[in-house]
Amino acid sequence: MADSKDIIATPQTALPLARTAVLWPVYLLADAEALSCGKPVSLAPLALLEAGDAGLIESLIPEIRQLAILLAARRYCEAQPAVPRLSDSADWLAARILLLGLTHIALPESALPLLASANRRLAALAGGLGLAAPKAEALLLTPESGVAADLIQAWGETAFQNMMDGDCAISRTRALRVHLRLRASAWLTRLGL
Repeated sequence: MADSKDIIATPQTALPLARTAVLWPVYLLADAEALSCGKPVSLAPLALLEAGDAGLIESLIPEIRQLAILLAARRYCEAQPAVPRLSDSADWLAARILLLGLTHIALPESALPLLASANRRLAALAGGLGLAAPKAEALLLTPESGVAADLIQAWGETAFQNMMDGDCAISRTRALRVHLRLRASAWLTRLGL
């Protein structure tokens, strides 16, 4: 049997993992990004989670959208033609990493360039503010058939389970907002916002 400090077991596979602290799982329904693209979203993927899993709903955490738009605005140039959507998927992923304190994210291999771009954007933001840059690593997973693509599986050093008193994703997300607002405000204050 593998040492638990080196392996995270998932329903799909067990993966080697370099880490220095206990990692806590979090599942995020990425509905806000999907809605911003005009795609319909369902809360059904949250029903796939087991009791006690840290399921969160992105649309109830407006700070993620705020940080994604802020990251996009830093790259915006008035000389460029207008785009229908200012922020892209890398901005959204970077905002999630920063706000939720994610250190590892389950991604298909095709999404590795997206994660690399998100990490670069966070490094540029942090470097400009004189702060340590958060960075997430990929855990390569092949999703099981039927698992919703909008449900992000990740791990971080924050024990969200200990902060969630609600019995459903909506009440847990609302309860967690105080903590997430404080985390966002530390960065936004440094940016003068």
